[in-house]
Amino acid sequence: MASGSGSLINRELWRPDVQEADWSEMNAPEWARRELESFETSELAQTGSWVMIAAWYRALLPDRMVAKAGSLFGETADIEIAMQPDGFWKRKPDVVMDAIAEIAGWHSIDKPRVATLSEFIVHTLDETKQPFSLSKIYEFVESAGYTAVRDSVRGRVNELTYDGQIQRVRRGIYASNAWIAPSETQPPTPEPGPGPQYGLVGGRLAALASPPSDDETTAQERLITRLKRDVNVLNDLAKPIGNSHPHLAGAIREYGDLLSANIDEMDVTGLWSVGSSLAGYAQAFRDQNISRTLSEPLEPQLEGLLQSVVRQHGALILGFKEGRDLVNRADEFALDRNRLAEIEQPGNALLDELSVNADLVDDTTRALHTPVRDYLHDVGWMANRAGYSGYLIIRNSIRAIIHLTIGKEPTVTAILSTVAGVSVMAGDPNMEFFRAALPFLRDNAAQLAAFFNHSPEMKAYVEWALKIVGEVEATETRDSND
Repeated sequence: MASGSGSLINRELWRPDVQEADWSEMNAPEWARRELESFETSELAQTGSWVMIAAWYRALLPDRMVAKAGSLFGETADIEIAMQPDGFWKRKPDVVMDAIAEIAGWHSIDKPRVATLSEFIVHTLDETKQPFSLSKIYEFVESAGYTAVRDSVRGRVNELTYDGQIQRVRRGIYASNAWIAPSETQPPTPEPGPGPQYGLVGGRLAALASPPSDDETTAQERLITRLKRDVNVLNDLAKPIGNSHPHLAGAIREYGDLLSANIDEMDVTGLWSVGSSLAGYAQAFRDQNISRTLSEPLEPQLEGLLQSVVRQHGALILGFKEGRDLVNRADEFALDRNRLAEIEQPGNALLDELSVNADLVDDTTRALHTPVRDYLHDVGWMANRAGYSGYLIIRNSIRAIIHLTIGKEPTVTAILSTVAGVSVMAGDPNMEFFRAALPFLRDNAAQLAAFFNHSPEMKAYVEWALKIVGEVEATETRDSND
């Protein structure tokens, strides 16, 4: 018995290629494959953490669909498990497995279900026995309420037919068990918070107007009328500086567009955001702060009217409850200079994307973002309240992008199913947004991680979303290589 167990212990986990049939995608002998699949559907594997053993073993077996095998738990957890004392292992088996689950960070799920082969075939094949695609497998798994280890569909098979493919279907799906990997545990969605709010308009991210209450507009009617008049004059005076100071001219123009709305429909947060940039420029010229791109002084008449408009803007914003709250928060935010210094570089990169990405953000919203982006590029994040405006634009935009995409389809399988539908539903605005949002998150992963490093709630939400995006990308890569 001792020699037999020693021989088994020293045997490799079939890392070399031992596949026994041309349809087999799992690199294990047939007898081991049968035992593993039997265990995965057993009552033991469905009622506790024992399914981790099967999942751990599968992760170590490279196959045709997964080029690289590796640890399921990660090196840190592996080392911690391996270093446990003898007393850890001498407890009851169920206790040991639960302890390993805790170290590995796996979480229990209520009422697990198992997809039987016959149930799967009945659901996916019609009377004509037409081929069914991977997206059909996703649809079945999701609609049946199954939960899977990492992916509901572990076999990456693009096209399957019924005849002669029973084993391949079994390899293609072994839905649900009582445990899931921690990467699929969705953190709470952060609250919307202050500042601009975003939604979907025409399939693109759009800032939603935040109009003031009736009593606030009535009290400020005369001020708004005068401010509109002065901004129109300022806009005319600023036209000649379109070449020398294009960002200032753009900020004046965008502020005028926001102010031109009916009083009861004005966007308070939009006015505050762009007005903060305008006030920043006015202060920079007043103080002769030309250390960056501010090079030529303004004509006295233009500068004087700019200062007057900024003062009126301050009075207008303070006349709104939402405006007062934003001003107070911005002043507190400006005191954290260490955070401002750390978020400036990733913040500039993200604002660039939110100001130019026409596939992701609608035209009106990009025009709203641009003056804030330009000012923060020109003068910096520490100069005035515009730093807080930039922070809120990024924070609330990213929250909305994740919530509108991954937050509604929080598993790899659901996202892949949705992405697969994009080609079928070409022209659907919401599908187009989904297709633009995933590359945006993927390509800006480093900037997002750095920007939200000081915000635990957003950091957890963003890291979870980036993990899902990474798994989606890896799965798509494997599928394209089949």
